[in-house]
Amino acid sequence: FKDEMPVGEFVEKENDEAVWRYFHRRCGMERLEFKKVVKTRVWKYFEAGEVIASNTDLKQKGHLIYEGVVEMVSDATDSEGKHARTTYLRSGELFDKYAFNIFGVRIGFAVSDNVTCRAKTDCKILEWSLLDLDWMGNETTLPVGIAWRNLLLHNIADEYNRTQIEKGVYRSSDGLLEEDDYLSGKPSRDFRPFEESEIGKEVSVCVRIIKFITRSFSPLPPEGLSNLNSIQRNAQRFRTRMKILQINPQRSRGTLYEPLGSSLTSSLLQEQEQAQSLRIEVS
Repeated sequence: FKDEMPVGEFVEKENDEAVWRYFHRRCGMERLEFKKVVKTRVWKYFEAGEVIASNTDLKQKGHLIYEGVVEMVSDATDSEGKHARTTYLRSGELFDKYAFNIFGVRIGFAVSDNVTCRAKTDCKILEWSLLDLDWMGNETTLPVGIAWRNLLLHNIADEYNRTQIEKGVYRSSDGLLEEDDYLSGKPSRDFRPFEESEIGKEVSVCVRIIKFITRSFSPLPPEGLSNLNSIQRNAQRFRTRMKILQINPQRSRGTLYEPLGSSLTSSLLQEQEQAQSLRIEVS
């Protein structure tokens, strides 16, 4: 009965409702699933020039930019050695993508010795810890993790189009250009209120409950229902997640995982060296 009840506006923070519209547009997440997201998020506010995160701390938290411009400076390592690289992130973008490997998307494994994220303008940012991301991906119902993966894939495709196809062109999820003041830090169009064409027909609570009771008398559950209500476990076998999380069997189920510290970077460097040696042997 609780799941059949409509979920009202998210008003704990003034921008939570706008963030739900962003999730709904980019990955189809409904209000019921978004309750898990808003339960674990922390709003952070940074003034221009303030450091947001750096190095290993950056890889142990996931961030979503609501408003502002974030400057990411890294000492990247490539075939020609080290070089400084500066990237500007704007509203609607996620960082560091490495942390979001928890949802099974292998991304953000570029080796950097030193990374610093700093607020280029005043910023409003949502933050999730690795434990919170792991809980949403593996301790809640399956649609939550699926929606997060859809969001990651949407953002990766958006970044590819912006950097490789339409150089420097920013678009919202409906394919339209972002507003002129977007580059200066204004929120993405995906946070805006719904237009009339986006609002579906509202089903009354009575109709929902009647349908729920009718389904409950069926001898067989609807196809796929057992999967949607089960706890997502398959993603735990992803090798990428094991680079981020350390299993401690002595801990209780609710706190089964602990973020790695400095060993995270060293393990990645070791893997990079092994991959490099394999390339040398093959060549």
